[in-house]
Amino acid sequence: MINFVSVSNREYYYKNGNWYDQKTNLEVDLETKRKINRVISSNIDFSCMEKEEIYDTSVFLKKSENYTVSARGFYAYLNICDANHDLDGIARSLSQYTSCLRKLNKPETAIATGIYFINKYEHTLRQPDFLVSLSASYLDIDDLDKAKYYADKAYGLLVKKKNEAGYFSPNPELSALYARLNKKK
Repeated sequence: MINFVSVSNREYYYKNGNWYDQKTNLEVDLETKRKINRVISSNIDFSCMEKEEIYDTSVFLKKSENYTVSARGFYAYLNICDANHDLDGIARSLSQYTSCLRKLNKPETAIATGIYFINKYEHTLRQPDFLVSLSASYLDIDDLDKAKYYADKAYGLLVKKKNEAGYFSPNPELSALYARLNKKK
């Protein structure tokens, strides 16, 4: 995992989802974060990594807001999982990948990917986080009917989990999605 990086003769470290200047211990500004992401991006080769390292690195990059390289990593991870019919791996990373695509303003690619896996593996339909991301992608392209359809599916799965577990785990992304849907109506 990448924890330290040098950019323009300054050292930075990563802690709790943020980059900090080694000298001042202050969180870096957005421009410095972008420079750090460019340096990190130029040194990452997912083809040399083990499957779990790809996933962990992609999560790290996403938290660091390096969505381009993170999406590339999640794509590599999904391809490995798809080739091995690893449904848990697909379920684990699909919402992460589609979320990165949305951050990159590529909701159509997120939708195409989601539909591919829905058609190939019914199992992915049982993942509320993925359905929330897919719904948000549809909302991004103003397809309100499909956005509501997948949001309602995600909600139904969360309610089902509540009934099985005995408690309801709120999903802030789903709540925000319903708020966006209501504004668009």
